[in-house]
This record gives sequence, C-alpha cells and structure tokens, in this order.
Amino acid sequence: MRIGILLVTLLTGVVLNANAQQLSIDAMIDRDIASFLSTYKMLHAAPELSHHEEKTSSFFAGELRKLGYTVTERIGKYERTEWVGYGVVAIMKNHGARRAACG
Repeated sequence: MRIGILLVTLLTGVVLNANAQQLSIDAMIDRDIASFLSTYKMLHAAPELSHHEEKTSSFFAGELRKLGYTVTERIGKYERTEWVGYGVVAIMKNHGARRAACG
C-alpha cells in the first residue's frame, strides 16, 4: 500500500511538471511508461519486509528531490521502539503556497 501511495505521489509530480507543457495525460504516460515499468520492476525484484523499507523510502525520497520537492525522511514511530519509521514527507512550493505530498 505504501509503495502505491508513493508511486502516486511521484506520478503527481510528473504530471505537475508536464502540465506546464500542456501535454495530454496519454502523451505523458506514453512518454514515461518505460521509466514507470522499470521502477516497478526494480522495487518488486527485491521487496523489503514491512517496517524495514529503508531502500524503498530512500529511493522515493531521492526521486522526489529530483522533482524539486523538499524532502524529510524517517518519519513515523512504532510501539516497538527498535523499529525505525521510514516514512517520507515532501513539500513542493507552488506560487507561494505550500502543499504536502505524504507517503
């Protein structure tokens, strides 16, 4: 579920960036489908256990940074104090307004 939320977040960033160029959604998908499939296959080739998604969250944080987001990593707490939170929060400034994309 988290990977789905993060993927939607990344796709939203791609859509927002491409929106400035007035591309249709179909054209954006056609342009980026190879990258989406590559990312999907990479993430599912070496899945991480629940509560240990360090590489996955690091990957998405890096991708969000490339899209211009300000990213904060290792968000979240568990009742089991030995577990580390691997949540990612990304903030994008847009015309002076702040919007959050969380995963």
